[in-house]
Amino acid sequence: MTGWMLGDDENGGDYTFPDNYKMAPGQFVVLFGAVNHTDNANVLGYNADILSSQVLAADTVGNGLANGGEYVVLLAPGGAYDTYVAYGSKYLRGPPK
Repeated sequence: MTGWMLGDDENGGDYTFPDNYKMAPGQFVVLFGAVNHTDNANVLGYNADILSSQVLAADTVGNGLANGGEYVVLLAPGGAYDTYVAYGSKYLRGPPK
């Protein structure tokens, strides 16, 4: 996942996966916003060895997820959209612009 980014359609990929982070086919990772990273050890699945953790802590993902609707985007290294999820008011509007 080196160089891959996650974010929203407004701010692009402002979370970059750690260098050498690997995901096996079918594996998933949970990304959460954490203001106080000293509490991360209390999150189930978090591992201080970031390359072994299935839970990653980010300062932000985009400008936060809007309750009314949002695009969550996964960008390939170099910034091109790879995939996205739309929900709420953005659902069925097609790809992000």
